[in-house]
Amino acid sequence: MPDADERVEALERLIANNPDLERLEAIVADFNPFVAMGWTHQEIRHSAFLRWFLDPKETHGLGSYPLRVFLMEVLSGGTDSSVPNVFDADTWDLDGTIVQAEWENTDLLIRNDGEQFLVLIENKVRTSEHSNQLQQYREMVTGHYPEHHGIFIYLTPSGETPSDEEYQMLGYPQLISCVERVIERRKSQLSDEVRTFLNQYVELVRRHIVEDTEIQELCRRLYENHKAAFDLIYEHRPDRALEVSELLQAAIRNTPGLTPAQSGKSNVRFSTDVLEEFPNGSDEWVKAKNLILFELVNYNEKVVLRLILGPGDAEIREAIYNGVKARSDIFNKGKSKLYSKWWTFHGRPWIGQKAYAEKTLDELAEEITLIFSKFVEKELPDLENGLRAIRKELK
Repeated sequence: MPDADERVEALERLIANNPDLERLEAIVADFNPFVAMGWTHQEIRHSAFLRWFLDPKETHGLGSYPLRVFLMEVLSGGTDSSVPNVFDADTWDLDGTIVQAEWENTDLLIRNDGEQFLVLIENKVRTSEHSNQLQQYREMVTGHYPEHHGIFIYLTPSGETPSDEEYQMLGYPQLISCVERVIERRKSQLSDEVRTFLNQYVELVRRHIVEDTEIQELCRRLYENHKAAFDLIYEHRPDRALEVSELLQAAIRNTPGLTPAQSGKSNVRFSTDVLEEFPNGSDEWVKAKNLILFELVNYNEKVVLRLILGPGDAEIREAIYNGVKARSDIFNKGKSKLYSKWWTFHGRPWIGQKAYAEKTLDELAEEITLIFSKFVEKELPDLENGLRAIRKELK
């Protein structure tokens, strides 16, 4: 491993009179409001842009033209006469089209009741599909609108193959091509503000989602010439999981009635007065020897709340298990199997992967504060009442 002096020298070589680094900094330093607002890889934000761009009634002033260009792109090359094609799209009256983001948890739903067609877009900028998500969304939408012809789009940075064969792949390069086509062909109709807005979105996608040749080459050359420095920077990069852990621990400290317990980056624990009344467990779990603790599992870009019975006297654990099982209406995992060391008898998701990955730290801090407030006000009282009753039975 390089010593401290060698590390300092590596960093100096990286930053001192480095034209490649200066060029890269100049590229990324150009002001872009989408980057400034943290849109870069936020699927929700990209879907919001797409909803605005494709909605004929929106403020871009282009009516249904962007939607028609988009439909021409996704329907071109189709050979099945039983489904919509470019000739249909060319004749459709699109002015009455409804475009909705986050309809029933889908990313984007485009619906035209007059022409009886719908377009369902599942947008994946950085994450991937999971658990038959595409099929479930398709079946849900067609169940709501059985008379509509369905067009199903899987939108990804590079045009990945969808798991559901009813979907067609669409890459962000194709999407950006549509936006650029609209800018070029309708430039006389565009206001300066809208034209700038569209161009800045194109720039965002080309630099941060679609491969940019110049940026790629600069990054490759910089890494080859300064590998030690970049490895050192990467080693000490900000850690999202650590930042979330710190937010969770701060919220515990600031929430009346909660007592911080031994925690780490992946497991943030806290106690309450009721939990402190239970007999001690072993110190195999936490140094405070709590037998029962609340634990926030901060792992895999999500946060899950668990109420856990830790290691301790087998007879006491069995009695607690029986008490919890008798109150499974309060503890949602109360009927699960009792394990010899750690047993989760209540739990639920607190922060999902999309919010975890896409929200700013300030936004996450606000959400965490709200979650704790609701937990203390609405969920914790019932849990504590159940625990008090179990504690009395132990006596």
